[in-house]
Amino acid sequence: MLSRWQEAASNKKYTMVLTEIKSLRRDLLDKEAMNTSSEVRLKNVEVALQSKTLAFEKLKMDIGSKCCKYLPVEKALEFTQIITNISDDKHELEEVYFRMHNDYN
Repeated sequence: MLSRWQEAASNKKYTMVLTEIKSLRRDLLDKEAMNTSSEVRLKNVEVALQSKTLAFEKLKMDIGSKCCKYLPVEKALEFTQIITNISDDKHELEEVYFRMHNDYN
């Protein structure tokens, strides 16, 4: 048989172990709650990232489609040169026409 001192020591140790188990369970529940909260925040961030990525891709496509509607500067200068040449040729042709018209009249 156990003496009273040994029994009291066993009971005290048992109580300490139970208290430690309860404390560890509380810690476990707290950590699980923090983990769940972190998972929810992570999902929210993933959804926000996905929506921002889609918006970015849409803007990128819009810019790409609008970019092609305008002439590059080099092409505009080339067209300006062509128009100038045509205008000069027209002016020369008009001069020849008026000279010929004056010669016949």
